[in-house]
Amino acid sequence: MKEINLISPYVFPGIKHNQLPNYIRHKMNKFVMRDPEDITEDFIMDIVSGVSKIDGKDIASPSRSISIVDARRIYIFNVKRYLKKSYVYIGKTLSNRDHTTIIFSIKKYHDLYKNEEPFRKMADRVTQIIEFY
Repeated sequence: MKEINLISPYVFPGIKHNQLPNYIRHKMNKFVMRDPEDITEDFIMDIVSGVSKIDGKDIASPSRSISIVDARRIYIFNVKRYLKKSYVYIGKTLSNRDHTTIIFSIKKYHDLYKNEEPFRKMADRVTQIIEFY
């Protein structure tokens, strides 16, 4: 069988990524977005903790260390973005935080994303892994 070096995601219209044979799926990982059903809170936490090199327990803890808070903001933003969870629900999963804290965290995420290059790079890396792993 001849190896395929580049496969366009438009070659298989209507076929879900997880229905393709492994050898094709491996080649298409760079081009096909992840199935939204594969994205969970734990998955997002694992990605954020891997990129930020901060343990998931620390991200969910009440710590106010700036590196932990930045990772927490990225986690909160992505849970809201991909899973459409309520502010109250997200707050309960993170040491019982108030919903207004979650709202402020998302606003701060947008501010940091605009103005802080290291934060933007980390947030973009997390998004890239979530969507195109």
